[in-house]
Amino acid sequence: MSVEVICSVAVIWSRAMLSISLPSTIGRLVPRVALTLAAVAGLVVGVGPGAQARTQLACSGGGGLTIDKQLDGTYRWASVGAASCNNPGSGVQFANFTGIGQTSSLGFCSGAAAVDAFSMNVDVTFTTVNSEGTTTRVEHQVWSFPATTFPIATAFTISGADGGSTLGTGTIVTHIAGKCPPQGQPSMQVAWVQAS
Repeated sequence: MSVEVICSVAVIWSRAMLSISLPSTIGRLVPRVALTLAAVAGLVVGVGPGAQARTQLACSGGGGLTIDKQLDGTYRWASVGAASCNNPGSGVQFANFTGIGQTSSLGFCSGAAAVDAFSMNVDVTFTTVNSEGTTTRVEHQVWSFPATTFPIATAFTISGADGGSTLGTGTIVTHIAGKCPPQGQPSMQVAWVQAS
């Protein structure tokens, strides 16, 4: 992955975060998240021969993330959002996504030591607009992360729906307005880099 792509991802992410009115505590995280994303984006170079042969797609955006405690004590995660993607030479590209997942706790947000390894089934619809018209394609992905304390910014891995092929990596920012879910706004910011 080129330095230009990594830098543009960091800039896109920083701009997206700065456009939100957040308390200074979270505002201080913007540079850290941008650096984390740039570092995470660098990992995509090693995702495998099939992915390396394809171009890299860098997306950033946000949406809603609702985390509700269920009667059995587990937590249901439901996300819906949109992102703009940077894929030089292919035209303007957008992504709309929806996802569902479940965890047994929320780490420090629920008084537990950690959130167990997590995976969310995500459907991403990519729309490309160029001089030839508009095309769409749907990808069924799995966004996952290992056991974590569930910090404000959490890195995740993107795999194909088959669970075998790694497509890329990203970062999700929750706890908007400094509050643990389900308090505060049910929203998130997300950025990822994947093979396109």
